[in-house]
Amino acid sequence: MKPAALAQLVRAHEKPVKRFLRNRGASRSDSDDLAQELWIRVLRLGKEDNITKPQSYLFATAKNVLYAARQVSCNSKPHDCIDELPAELFIQDSIEHAVLDDDTCRAVRSALDRLPKRQREFIDMHIEGKTYKQIAEATGHTYRTVLRQLTHAYAALRNDPMLAELRS
Repeated sequence: MKPAALAQLVRAHEKPVKRFLRNRGASRSDSDDLAQELWIRVLRLGKEDNITKPQSYLFATAKNVLYAARQVSCNSKPHDCIDELPAELFIQDSIEHAVLDDDTCRAVRSALDRLPKRQREFIDMHIEGKTYKQIAEATGHTYRTVLRQLTHAYAALRNDPMLAELRS
């Protein structure tokens, strides 16, 4: 695809594509990155003449980019957010550490409270040590529903700015 044609396509569809990605769970910064990946894929296509319905093509490709990013995210990061926190947070040999630990608990609880009810319920059961299959049986949902809800919940926790601050 020619740069001029790509620039025109970006101008016409950038905001709707980013809104589309955000409506499907991507954060603002992730939607920027995913949109960039979309434009790269379109540029690599090289044949704008073959695209009869550019808007349909863009949104279908945006959905594929989002799906691919979620797959990478699920496969490359553990669900156990607690493992990502520094070990110093668990040493309570001073008042500073006790206060810091209190702040950590509050931040984690606050992040959990912002999750949808079903995701919170599933996370609570998972933290109690139940497997995805046991959670599905106990709640009457399918295994895939539990997997999807926990994946979304853990991704939201990983992207939570308060918890990200604790990990850094």
